[in-house]
Amino acid sequence: MNNIKIIRDYQAESKDLGYTYYTLLSDDKVIGIANYRKFNSSSPYWYIDRFEIINEYRNQGGGTQLLQHIILAMWKSEILPIQIYPTGEELAKAKFIDWLIKRGFTQRQEESGHIFCVKYPDCTS
Repeated sequence: MNNIKIIRDYQAESKDLGYTYYTLLSDDKVIGIANYRKFNSSSPYWYIDRFEIINEYRNQGGGTQLLQHIILAMWKSEILPIQIYPTGEELAKAKFIDWLIKRGFTQRQEESGHIFCVKYPDCTS
């Protein structure tokens, strides 16, 4: 991958209010997208709703860069836990969960049995 850029997608945000969108580009070609929003509940948290990297560009570092970028953007706005619910085929889901765990997330299971991953702010600094 060459010439990696991460840009905020204001056009997508204008069509989907409440979400923040980012696009991952390699040589100006879209190779990944992510969006997130804040859940204002009794225990507020950030929720990554969509995180996708095109198959042929996986395992080359772009997804990690995009994830780190959106984590910093969320925590710059407000330091809250971040949740993501991995979905998809079981094998792909298991690989994605492992990938998230290697990047500081922990796996949790709801009472309903649904699995999600959460990243808590580092309170040591």
